[in-house]
Amino acid sequence: MSNAIAGLQPQLIWKYFAEISRIPRGSKNETAISQYVFETAKRLGLKAKQDRLGNVVVKKPASPGKREARPICLQGHLDMVCEKNAATQHDFAKDPIEFVRQGDVIKANGTTLGGDNGIAVATNLAIMEDALLEHGPLELLFTVDEETSMSGANGLDPNTLKGRTLLNLDQEAEGVFTIGSAGGRPGPADTGSGGRSGCGGRGAAVRQPPAREGDDDADDEAGERSGGDVEREARAARRVGHTRLVEDARLLDALGAEDQALGLLVGLDERLLLRRGRLGDADIGSRDCGLLGG
Repeated sequence: MSNAIAGLQPQLIWKYFAEISRIPRGSKNETAISQYVFETAKRLGLKAKQDRLGNVVVKKPASPGKREARPICLQGHLDMVCEKNAATQHDFAKDPIEFVRQGDVIKANGTTLGGDNGIAVATNLAIMEDALLEHGPLELLFTVDEETSMSGANGLDPNTLKGRTLLNLDQEAEGVFTIGSAGGRPGPADTGSGGRSGCGGRGAAVRQPPAREGDDDADDEAGERSGGDVEREARAARRVGHTRLVEDARLLDALGAEDQALGLLVGLDERLLLRRGRLGDADIGSRDCGLLGG
């Protein structure tokens, strides 16, 4: 396996990708890979916490001169999809993934490779080891069981993380960043000021109506619409000439109290924006600059 990755860059990422590919890590079988990550953190002298599900959080202190930076969480999942060709002899419970190199491309020999999401795991491990990187405070989050039930992310104690910004390293297209909210479906908006949805109050509370019985498409609709809502917010911000409006919105300021309804409170502090010179008085209350404007 080491010969297959010879010369590939970044070397440290490929080193860790090869190492974790030796460890069986199908969904519900992440004990060994979780322990590997935890022990690697300890070996590198980093603080780490492993919960009962197998999720691991590693804290890496900021570089000198970066300690005042906002903490960032980098997240990837430990499990992989386990599929093989009909003629392939492979036991995902105990056999390592066998690499096949074609030019600068790494593939697996008759099985899934585990790049989803092994490349995120390897990247976070490389970041943990690399002493030359300049960065603010980092939280490296490794979750289990993403491919089947999301039990790792769903069972994670939210108090484990201190950062308010999370980058999920699980993208299908190289060089693409997806900005979206976490869960929820479009619903009526209460601006807090008695007016229509916009920037007229302290924030827009987006409440999810209770799911209807037999609504099999509820979860799919939630996933499909969340990204579109943010795109609409960005377009609305551009229409009033403030392209960073969405950045300043507290998109996940707090969860709604009615968890069964998937309530999501989306807060927008206009006074903060005014202080920064990003909004004028005339913009406050404009439908075009609202989180649900349009």
